[in-house]
Amino acid sequence: MPEATPLLKVTGTKALGAEVILHGDNYDEAYSYAITYAKENNLTFIHPFEDDAVIAGQGTVALEMLDDVNDLDVVVVPIGGGGLISGVASAIKQLDPKIRVIGVTAKGAPAMYNSFKKGSVVNSKSVRTIADGIAVRDVSEKNLKTILECVDEIVQVDDEEIANAILYLLEKQKLIVEGGGAASVAAILHEKFKYKKDSKIGAILSGGNIDVQMLSVIIEKGLIKSYRKMKLLITLIDKPGALMKLTDILRLANANIIEIDYDRTSTKLSYGDAKITIVLETKGKKHQDEIKKMLNENGYEIQIEV
Repeated sequence: MPEATPLLKVTGTKALGAEVILHGDNYDEAYSYAITYAKENNLTFIHPFEDDAVIAGQGTVALEMLDDVNDLDVVVVPIGGGGLISGVASAIKQLDPKIRVIGVTAKGAPAMYNSFKKGSVVNSKSVRTIADGIAVRDVSEKNLKTILECVDEIVQVDDEEIANAILYLLEKQKLIVEGGGAASVAAILHEKFKYKKDSKIGAILSGGNIDVQMLSVIIEKGLIKSYRKMKLLITLIDKPGALMKLTDILRLANANIIEIDYDRTSTKLSYGDAKITIVLETKGKKHQDEIKKMLNENGYEIQIEV
């Protein structure tokens, strides 16, 4: 696995009895080392997305989806190396060619997207995305051939859109999904492809191995973006009662203080001043506007950190 693989994925694999070797900055570097390691140690290498049996097995996902909902209009599939979508699209087009198959790549790993557009292999020089499960640099020529035959469209989502989808799935669906797995939902939420209003869309969530630290960052940013958390920077005169006056205003505004930092030693401050950083729990944009208005009316100059 790449050296930056989430700890949850590493420990989960070890718990199943495997020896885990971390090597390289991305999947492709780990893959190259795995090939060498297998040859040197006389081991059999099973490709994660270019093996016929693996691809056929992944195609059974489509069978299960159609067993549950036999009149799907669209199926949306995350793409890394292309094995999952190759199996799924092959099965769907044989069973019901009218169903559209949409592939989704991360913008930071655009090789398959660019290859699909050109109709031939276009590898990337590097990859960078929070969706580590689909962060593949080089295109499989074998899978690209299947994708060109069976996939209707490939779209891209960026990390911000993927993070929004992870948070949506956590809050609305009570599902913990990793970046690569949430790419399909990100494409739907951010309208990356056209579909009719009453369309039945199946989205494949292809993994839940998200790092807890990454999840906490996504949640924190999500709270700020949805106006449920507010971070204020305010300069006060450093004298008794100055902080109490400020917190009284925030109390009257029904803002809940969840974090506060008081700095009087910064070289950027004038002598006699103090910089206050306050994190507030708020109830939406209207509530935040009311807080800003009350502070301005009381003579405070504020900066909002986003």
